[in-house]
Amino acid sequence: MRAADAAQRKEAAVLRTIALAMCFGLLAVPAQSQENRLKVLGDRAAALNSMDIFCGNFYLVDKLEAQKWAQRVAKEAVDRFGLDSYSKALNDGSKTAIEQIKANGAAIWCPMQRENLKKAGIRGVIGGNLP
Repeated sequence: MRAADAAQRKEAAVLRTIALAMCFGLLAVPAQSQENRLKVLGDRAAALNSMDIFCGNFYLVDKLEAQKWAQRVAKEAVDRFGLDSYSKALNDGSKTAIEQIKANGAAIWCPMQRENLKKAGIRGVIGGNLP
């Protein structure tokens, strides 16, 4: 039983590592998806930059952790696509986030972002509900 648990934990760790590598472009991305990759990075950085502002009323938000991840995303995007392209993607991502928040409300947007971060292997940015 313990060997099976250890194997499952190891497999989960490997999957998290792969997810993080994919998230930050450490694995090869086919050329046809480069534009999409830039959009994803812009959207993710915009969401991370917005967490404290929009989600702080509902959840415990670790602002420093969000900034750390946003900087990692920004660095990867700038290194890969250049500052001008990243700036445009970040601006577009910010517009998208604001449109989503206006349409659905932060009470809906924030849990969606928390799930998106979990799927990407990013933990510790949005914690539990506020009392």
